[in-house]
Amino acid sequence: MLQNSARSATGSPSPVYSWYVVCMLTLLYIISFLDRTVISMVIDPLKEDLQVTDTQVSLLSGLAFALFYSVVGIPMGRLADRRSRRWIIGIGATLWSVMASLCGLAQTYAQLFVARVGLGVGEATLMPSAFSLISDYFPRKKLPLAYAVMMLGAPIGSGLAFIIGGIIAS
Repeated sequence: MLQNSARSATGSPSPVYSWYVVCMLTLLYIISFLDRTVISMVIDPLKEDLQVTDTQVSLLSGLAFALFYSVVGIPMGRLADRRSRRWIIGIGATLWSVMASLCGLAQTYAQLFVARVGLGVGEATLMPSAFSLISDYFPRKKLPLAYAVMMLGAPIGSGLAFIIGGIIAS
């Protein structure tokens, strides 16, 4: 439900607040892509520090994240239809932030694997809830533009991951 301050005099969502919501969701999407991509930039130091094989690295960057992200996304979409999308996104962002921190603190392969799984689970909350939330704030005719702006988070986040990952790796 939209807050009263987010509604214009006609009862429809305020355009300024609607775009604010899209900007915040885009920022979250940027951060989520940065979190999921940066591991690809630190593979060599990771292999050296944790003594992991190429297969284990592929499991960290693929299975540990992608499988759980994909599978958990389905019930998250169902949950977004029934509960507060803002709360779902908030809890998910908190979870993935904690898990991203745990990835940096991991001392063993198992710890890193579990943290990557948690990262995938946390990030799985964003997209279903964000798409549903945006549809509340925009008329059907303007949804494609709002979705397109939010989807800019993927290439921006990936680009930032390569910049930040390169700095970390060097």
